[in-house]
Amino acid sequence: MAPTGTTSSWGHAVSTDLVHWRDLPIALAPTADSVAPDGVWSGGSTVDANGNPVLFFTAGNDSQHPNQAVGTARPVDPNDPDLVHWAMDPQLVTQQDPAANVGAGRKVRVGEFRDPSVWKEGNTWFELVGSGVQTTGGADVGGTALLYTSTDLAHWTYVGPLMTGDVGAYPKSGQVWELPTFLPIGKDAQGRQRNALIVNPSFSGPSPYSSKNTLYWVGTWDVATRTWTPDSTEPRMFDYGEHFTGPSGTVDGQGRSLLFSIAQDRRTEQAHYDAGWAHNAGLPVELTMRPDGDLGIRPVAETANLHAGAPLLDVTGPTSIAAVNQQLASVKGDMLQVHLTLKPGTAQRFGLDVLRSPGDEEHTRFFYDTANGGTFGVDRTKTGSNSDVDSSLGVQSGPLVLDNGQVTLDVFIDRSMVEAYANSYKSITTRAYDVRNDSLGLQLWGDGSVVQSMTVWKMNSMTP
Repeated sequence: MAPTGTTSSWGHAVSTDLVHWRDLPIALAPTADSVAPDGVWSGGSTVDANGNPVLFFTAGNDSQHPNQAVGTARPVDPNDPDLVHWAMDPQLVTQQDPAANVGAGRKVRVGEFRDPSVWKEGNTWFELVGSGVQTTGGADVGGTALLYTSTDLAHWTYVGPLMTGDVGAYPKSGQVWELPTFLPIGKDAQGRQRNALIVNPSFSGPSPYSSKNTLYWVGTWDVATRTWTPDSTEPRMFDYGEHFTGPSGTVDGQGRSLLFSIAQDRRTEQAHYDAGWAHNAGLPVELTMRPDGDLGIRPVAETANLHAGAPLLDVTGPTSIAAVNQQLASVKGDMLQVHLTLKPGTAQRFGLDVLRSPGDEEHTRFFYDTANGGTFGVDRTKTGSNSDVDSSLGVQSGPLVLDNGQVTLDVFIDRSMVEAYANSYKSITTRAYDVRNDSLGLQLWGDGSVVQSMTVWKMNSMTP
């Protein structure tokens, strides 16, 4: 997001397993004598030639135009295991060039330059910065991720746009791209490196798509020529829930490509103030390459570390919906994980209700519909909407094909936060602010469908 205000800072938390987190003091905050007097906004990190971490952040300075540039920060004590204290470097490392070459007949959208993402391949560091592209006449072309390279993390050479969107053809893709994240997902049969580009679209004016959709493309990355060739110019969505935003990513020590997110809510500003917080982090997820070359997404395996003892329910073998619901009648909670595999059987539409009140006055409904190739969605017409700015939460959905004739759901319920992952391919992140205190139940629905297996765990907190 564009830097505004002087309170935007980098919070800091640490974990040894991605799911148990300890809060630490703020890592970076705007100060008058720094490169970021008016806000420290989104960015990324890497490791320098000495093995020490370096933060790359969007430096807000309202006395300059654009008021966004890229600064760096380093740990005061690199040997501190928690890296509590950080110091900003005194010089910016990347600034927007209004004359940057973004293609014939085009110009960069001046004033939009933020959210650096940095990684290293071989002896070269690469940096992506989100921006936008216009025609020389000022018409919007679409968002872009500008690519830079460096051999020392201080001096950066502009390469050009990694990719430029087409907001005219795909209005959801926005005039500007924020938080460009570029992660490897594997190699194809020809040995070519496959990467996913993930962005948060930003809009120059009011839009029904604002702060709702994270988009991705999959393509082939040639590090030698610094070129990425997407399979298609059409953006795709992996999360249909309209709450998955703020992507950032890394490759961990196991070689996994991990993605982190901000789960936006739709509460009123008064509700934010009264609660003392706004939005929260989603579960870390692992990105993979599917056999068809598309992007796969699944919660990290470490989520099992949050299980509180033995399962509350464990059903194995084909079982009817009615029989499982009898066992589910005693299962209550708003901190649960559900692992569920269903086959359609004779049902066209079937699924799982969570956060359900005993009289069904409230529930959040996940569904699969076999018609038209298959649809995975969430029906929130009965979802609790206490303090929500939207009076009608509606239905959100997208395409999903069955996997070997079945759908496997991993659903995580954490108070108002509900995340569902289907066939390790598509996800739905949504929110529920239940009015009733007894909206704690689970129930399957869809007569004729068959439960292949179902396990429910109570979950412990991610924070002390």
